[in-house]
Amino acid sequence: MAFHGKFAGEDVYLTVLCDYRKSKPTCKLLSKDQYHRQAAMIFKGRYRSESIYWADLEAQAPGIASLSNSVRIRAGSQGLTISVSFKEGIVESISTEVKLFSLSFDIQTDWRS
Repeated sequence: MAFHGKFAGEDVYLTVLCDYRKSKPTCKLLSKDQYHRQAAMIFKGRYRSESIYWADLEAQAPGIASLSNSVRIRAGSQGLTISVSFKEGIVESISTEVKLFSLSFDIQTDWRS
């Protein structure tokens, strides 16, 4: 998923990769500024509407597997740490309760220069 936001007047572009291979999904977060080629590859052609297998992603974009769920970026004179994770919840539907995961962002100001 691609996200765009403004922090301290600066445009910030982030890509969140969701890994559903385990019972609780995990996230990998990358900044478009730091991983421009990888972000472009993920959102081109068929990958815009289909999932990509992790093995294919790792073969085409080495280093993706070692990313974490947070990035440090500079926005204006501020240093930010942005983290992403899934929060588990339950939604009631017409006939039953359904377990789901919501994407959650946490933004911490680290420093000013």
